[in-house]
Amino acid sequence: MTAWTQHRGFATNEFVAADASDVTTEALGIRSMDIQARDYITLNWTDARVSRFHLHHLRAWCLCPTCQHETGQRLVNSSDIPLNPEIEDIFVKGSTLNIVWAGDGHKSTFAWSWLRDNCYSTAALDQRASGLTTTALAPRAPIPTSDYSRVMDATDDEGLLELLHQVVENGLAVVANTPSEPGQVKKIAERIAPVSHSFLYGDIFDVIAEQNPVNIAYTTHHLKHHLDLAYYESPPGLQFLHALRFDESVQGGESTFVDVFAAAAELRRLHPTHFETLCRVPATFKKHHLHRSNPAVMEFQRPHIQLNHRNEVIAVHWSPPFEGPLKVPFDDVQPYYEAYKAFHDIVEGSKYKVEFKLKQGDTVVFNQRRVLHGRNHFTADSDGVRHLQGTYVNIDDALCRFNALRLRLAPDSSTIKNRRVANGNFA
Repeated sequence: MTAWTQHRGFATNEFVAADASDVTTEALGIRSMDIQARDYITLNWTDARVSRFHLHHLRAWCLCPTCQHETGQRLVNSSDIPLNPEIEDIFVKGSTLNIVWAGDGHKSTFAWSWLRDNCYSTAALDQRASGLTTTALAPRAPIPTSDYSRVMDATDDEGLLELLHQVVENGLAVVANTPSEPGQVKKIAERIAPVSHSFLYGDIFDVIAEQNPVNIAYTTHHLKHHLDLAYYESPPGLQFLHALRFDESVQGGESTFVDVFAAAAELRRLHPTHFETLCRVPATFKKHHLHRSNPAVMEFQRPHIQLNHRNEVIAVHWSPPFEGPLKVPFDDVQPYYEAYKAFHDIVEGSKYKVEFKLKQGDTVVFNQRRVLHGRNHFTADSDGVRHLQGTYVNIDDALCRFNALRLRLAPDSSTIKNRRVANGNFA
């Protein structure tokens, strides 16, 4: 039905799409509008939700071809819009809200879906944040696995979407039956995006015990859980490790993983003061190694834990093998080490650890910004070899690939969704 109410001296068409007790997606609409406030409008939806939009915000985000190019790039800057625009007319047409702006008569049209997706009410923001959250990696759950042939089938991206969904949702997955040929790990990575972070170790790095290693990973030592290349401003996102050769005579060498977001949540629950310290005091991450063919002098400072404006954890940087001396005020040093010890004990404990031994032909793919990795000490007889090949893909490129495939192949899926990937995004 249609109701008419006088607002600001002109008639406003208030549209009721359906009774609120029986709303379907198709029937969703605006029950009423209130534009009596000077700088915003209120939309009351037929499912009882309420959206408020500032007029400046709506004018700045007009989606017409004059304001936004078909590439998605904006042609009008927010600063070009008057801070207090006024409405000449506002009406509902079909499933759209239409606004004619006073002064230049510019018309903006907003679909219901756009208004709902971009609503910034507290309830909408809470719902959006909840929808982006993943479930903690379960230590005793089966490891998600995809077959190499299905992932690499360029004629059908369903297998690739399946792999990326597993990694985005769970943090890690295994590609089984990878051919035991050097370079296969790069081929898998490049099904997703170009390899990244190749300056220090090349497009492909070999994880095998060496006489003169340039990295502690190239030894037989136990490796505590860590993030690779933490001394970069933006460390790698996805890491790929292919068991090119893993002889049965090798004792130990199991791969270990920890969902560091689950560990951070545990620290926050058990030791809130330590948690606050690790959110505030910057650690030093360092790679100084001049005695190598490609000398490395890299250093970066940041807190171990990063929060967004909602006080949610959005990034964790934990890399004990690649830390340098603190460079912080005197009064922060002792609290930092106390907090560090508390978090270390959670990370290295058994509660959140996933452990398994790669088989020759397995390639583990994991989001190393969310899932820390480590390795048990190993030994072998004179002929035993543990040889992994690895590479990286930028997290933004990987997420872009996942979301593009998701929207093309599974746009209506209730399970394959966009998620947080621990890259510091405030969303």
